[in-house]
Amino acid sequence: MSSRPKSTANNNVASFDIERFKKQMEAFAEGRDREPLFDIDFEDIQRLSESANGDKSDTLIVGPTAEAQLRRLFSYFGFHQLPATYGELMGNFLYCRALYSQPAPAGCSEEDRRIWDKAILSACSKCDPERLEAQTAVVNGKYELLPEIHVRRETWAKNTAAYTEFEDGE
Repeated sequence: MSSRPKSTANNNVASFDIERFKKQMEAFAEGRDREPLFDIDFEDIQRLSESANGDKSDTLIVGPTAEAQLRRLFSYFGFHQLPATYGELMGNFLYCRALYSQPAPAGCSEEDRRIWDKAILSACSKCDPERLEAQTAVVNGKYELLPEIHVRRETWAKNTAAYTEFEDGE
């Protein structure tokens, strides 16, 4: 005999479709796992540093596994170069992560996706206007526009400088 109380809720009346929600979450997880863009083997990247803790301007030695992963990641977002320093790596890795983390979950209806995209672009315009043009291209699935946007806006250098100049208690 179970000691759990029985629910008094009417199971026939549901304002929240749990099965639809489960399917959306499965599709979302499947979509994220299908494109392991950010699975970078950081163990295959060494920093050349004269100081014990390293520095954001440290030169990198990138092994073959990480090199292939970084090429895949950065080319996906329209960059045609690899990072030479730790600041370049992290500044542009985080930038790509910000662009990628924005799309609506797989399984959303078209109406929900439009609402999501509008909210993302609105937030981006207020919080990170430098990224808005690239974010708009990503939201609209126009990845082919990213290389030109990045060259014109000097995105690689700006991301590197922003990361390198950020004081994080060092």
